[in-house]
Amino acid sequence: MKNLANIQSVETDHRGADRRPEVETAPAIPRTQTEILEDRVVDFMEGFSIEIAPQAAGKIANFGDHLPAGSRVYLPWLPGARLSDALSLSARLRLETMEPVPHIAARRVESKAELDENLAELKERAQVSNILLIAGDIDKPAGPYKDTLELLEDGLLEKHGIKSIAVAGHPETNPFFSDEKALDALKVKNAYARDKGVDMPIVTQFSFSIDGICAWERGLRDADITLPINIGLAGPASMKTLIKFAAMCGVGASMGFVKRNAGVVTKLLRDRAPDDLVTGLAQAVVADPDMLITAPHFYTFGGLVRSVDWIDAVLEGRFKFNKKQNGFDIVQYT
Repeated sequence: MKNLANIQSVETDHRGADRRPEVETAPAIPRTQTEILEDRVVDFMEGFSIEIAPQAAGKIANFGDHLPAGSRVYLPWLPGARLSDALSLSARLRLETMEPVPHIAARRVESKAELDENLAELKERAQVSNILLIAGDIDKPAGPYKDTLELLEDGLLEKHGIKSIAVAGHPETNPFFSDEKALDALKVKNAYARDKGVDMPIVTQFSFSIDGICAWERGLRDADITLPINIGLAGPASMKTLIKFAAMCGVGASMGFVKRNAGVVTKLLRDRAPDDLVTGLAQAVVADPDMLITAPHFYTFGGLVRSVDWIDAVLEGRFKFNKKQNGFDIVQYT
C-alpha cells in the first residue's frame, strides 16, 4: 500500500476536476531600454555572412577556429582571376565546416562549357549550393552571357543543384550603371525568383549611411521588390583603409560624410567599426516589420580575424552603448 503521507493532497472543484495548489511565480523584472536595445542589436547580427578575398584566406590557418560552423563565406571573383580559382578555396572552406559562396560574374564566363565544368567541380569538391551572381564589371562579355538574366535562363545553375542565388544591390549609385537601370534589373530578378520559386537574397555593396540604406530599401519596396536583403557593412578597419576601398568600389557619398566628420587627421588612422550602422539598422528593422533587410554582410578590409573578433563580441553581448545610444564600444573580457 502507498504511504499516503508522502502523497501531495489534491483538491477537486465542484465538477470533480483536479485543482492543484497554485504555484507562486516571481514577478517579471522590468527590462531597461538599454537591455532591449542590446537584444535588438544581437538579434540583427544573427545570420551574418562575411566576405574574404582569396589571397587573404591564405593567412587563415583554419576558418573553423574563427567562425561558427555553417557560416556563409563569400568568395569574390577578382579581376584577372578565373572561375576555377575558387575551387580549392571552396573545398577548403567546406572541409573547415563553412558554407562557401563563390561569386559568378556572368560577363566574365568565357563559355557555357567552362561554366558547366566548374559548377560540376564546385558541387563535387565543395558541395556548393549557394552562389552570388553578378554581371561583372567589364564592358564586353568574354563569352555567351551579356547579363545575369541570360545566365539564369541557361539552366546550368539548376542543373548543378544551386539552391540559393544571391544577387547584387547598391544602396549608393553603382559607378557602372544608373540607379534606374539597377532598379530595373532587380525588378526582373524579383519576377524570376517569384516565378521560379528560387531563393534569391540581395547582397549589397557596403555603405556608411543609415539614411541612404533605408531610403534605398524603401525604394525597392515601392517598386514591389520583395527579395530579402543582406546589407553590406565594412568590418573594423582604419579610416585610411576604408577610404581606399570606398574609392575603389564607388562608395563616395557616404564615405565623404564619414571623412567630413572624422575630426582631426590623426583620427583617420584609427579603426572605424560599424557599431553606429548596426545599432541604427537593428532599430529600423524592429520599427518597420516589413523592412526587407534581414542580416548584415561584412567586408573584411581590415582582416577577417579582426572582423570576426568584433562580430563575436557583439553576438556575446560584450559591448556598451554610448550616451546617445546610437553606437557602442566593445568591452573586452577582464
